[in-house]
Amino acid sequence: MRLKRTGRWWLLVSLALLLVLSGLALRSGHLIALALPLLIVLAAGIYQGLDTRQLRLEVHRSLSRSQLPAGQPASVGLEVLNTGTDLDSVRLRDLTPLGLTVTSGETEHRGALAQTQRCRWEYTVQAERGLFEFGALRVQVQDWLGLTQLELDLPAPGRLAVLPRSVVLDPIAIRPRRTRVYAGTVKARESGAGIEFFGTREYQPGDELRWINWKASARYQALGQAKLISNAFEQERASDVGIVLDARQASYLRDGQGLFEAAIVAAASVASSLLESGNRVALLIYGDFLSWTMPGYGARQQQKILQALTAARPGKSAVFAELDNLPVRLFPAGSQIVILSPLLPDDPPFIEHLRARGYQVLLISPDPISFELPRLELRLPEVQLALRIARLEREATLTRLRRAGVRVANWEIERPLRAALRTALARRWTRWAK
Repeated sequence: MRLKRTGRWWLLVSLALLLVLSGLALRSGHLIALALPLLIVLAAGIYQGLDTRQLRLEVHRSLSRSQLPAGQPASVGLEVLNTGTDLDSVRLRDLTPLGLTVTSGETEHRGALAQTQRCRWEYTVQAERGLFEFGALRVQVQDWLGLTQLELDLPAPGRLAVLPRSVVLDPIAIRPRRTRVYAGTVKARESGAGIEFFGTREYQPGDELRWINWKASARYQALGQAKLISNAFEQERASDVGIVLDARQASYLRDGQGLFEAAIVAAASVASSLLESGNRVALLIYGDFLSWTMPGYGARQQQKILQALTAARPGKSAVFAELDNLPVRLFPAGSQIVILSPLLPDDPPFIEHLRARGYQVLLISPDPISFELPRLELRLPEVQLALRIARLEREATLTRLRRAGVRVANWEIERPLRAALRTALARRWTRWAK
């Protein structure tokens, strides 16, 4: 609570002092007499100033939604009840969190507020992503002369979560070494119920007639062996997938907030696609600290992952400055790992180490070079040379990872993520998946 004098107070004081000093200097009683009304007003303001003990206001905040997708509006309503004395001049201003954009309505209300009177108003906000905490309503009250002003912040808590955007992707083809016992869409390298041919075996009671391989059975008949041969199909099961979001500040450019937001969109989209395929998905945000979302299935797990991505921010940490400190043991052996990172020069050896330990790795790398390209002075020869060197170095790094068996999606964020993944996943699983 802060009580201070207004500009009107200091104006009257200055005029009264000027008139008094001028009257004394000029020995003019008329000038001194002109200062008397001003002094009377100042005295009345002091005598009938604001009584802070009689100032009692109750504030209630309401949000139309506490959680909403990116880009959708939310209404913020405020109601103030005056349980104290009459207030002649009140300014009520809501302190909106940074990052929220007011699309309609006003965040403040001015006017008189009589005793027991209620004041209601609302406005609409919108944001792309983030967790926004509403704190207080700032109240400014002036006396009836406008000479003193009382300013205080009344608590009006509220929380609004704006979930990140996600795009619809084609089914992501993964093939980890190990799968779970539950049915899914990942090929399990074992014969059983499925749709793709896996091999042949001797007929067993219960096999459907349409599974019988008549050509193979005829060969055995020609050799004098009365056997029926059935086709075997590859089982399709659910898999463990760990998504690693690189949130290290060094991985992004100085003004690379847009690049980080693209990585957030990619993480949300990949998680949604893999969960819809029946997989068990976990999320690890690696930056200023570790944010771990336990593995889970279905829509509930998707909601948990989106909430974790909502609060994600790039950060600096000496402990997590390199990927070497990433806790790999959180991910089951032989599972699928999806890494979203623009890549630092020291990152490839660790990713190669993941492949050596038996993990299948998919790297989705937002391209920082194409992101920065519109800001470069391409007419300068030195800029063109630096750009060429940067591209060669990045391509050499990605080629090194591909040779190690890592599937790499080099994503220029101006292009759809679906196209980048389609190119990366179009290559057939060769010895990398064995």
